Amino acid sequence: HQLVVALTEDKIIDWQTWVGQGNVENYEHNHVLRDIITPAFGDNIGTFSTNEIKSYTFSYQLNSDWVRSNCNIVAYVLNATTQEIIQVEEIHLNE
Repeated sequence: HQLVVALTEDKIIDWQTWVGQGNVENYEHNHVLRDIITPAFGDNIGTFSTNEIKSYTFSYQLNSDWVRSNCNIVAYVLNATTQEIIQVEEIHLNE
């Protein structure tokens, strides 16, 4: 299994082009991938036994241009062979 940890940001106001409708000047973008904290294809975390719990700690410095109160951590575990996502969780960063 692989563990992937990513950082996303919501409420980013910027241009958006809609095919056939033109430009929207103040479109709100959500779930924007800002960075992947682990390697892009994840950290190898091995296999699990039934009801086994594993814990991991990461340190990360947010870019000063990002709004912390709009950021989320998304973590998911995937099967490295099949690329099937086994579990995903998202938490919102508090100020």
